[in-house]
Amino acid sequence: MRHSSSHTDPPISGSTSSGGPNDDGRGGGGGRGAGGSNGGDSFHNDHSDHHNRLPEDLQLALAYGSLSPEALTRYLNALENPFLKLLMSIPAYRTRALADSSFLFKLLAQEVIGNGTALASEIAVHAEHLMDELEYVASDLIVDTVVEAAFVWSLAPKLSLPASASSSAS
Repeated sequence: MRHSSSHTDPPISGSTSSGGPNDDGRGGGGGRGAGGSNGGDSFHNDHSDHHNRLPEDLQLALAYGSLSPEALTRYLNALENPFLKLLMSIPAYRTRALADSSFLFKLLAQEVIGNGTALASEIAVHAEHLMDELEYVASDLIVDTVVEAAFVWSLAPKLSLPASASSSAS
């Protein structure tokens, strides 16, 4: 015999149940891609062991149905790499990387191409006195790095996540 209370993770059971102990009386199921279909339930069940590792904003997005299965899979795969795990711990990076699977590549490509051409032009301009003006060349490259990163960062799509419970309580 199946019991609807077998799920112990409130965000998941709240997103797929209609009525029952987690029902808040506002209706359930519909809206923002969430639904009561078996396809969503099997996806949630397949990844239920990873929910302890999910940050609160991603748990809420999963509960509301605004986090796609592909984005969740990308997040869980990124946690296997120590460098990407560190980057994914930064919420602003995480929302961009989950919205655009090639965000990190685009950021690094812009930095390599932009700084490579900037360094080539600095060498061409300051060829004779490059070592004497090294601090100016280095400061230009640092500014270029920050500006190019801000450029790519500001143009990148961002995953829209629901407000977390801690931020909406204040």
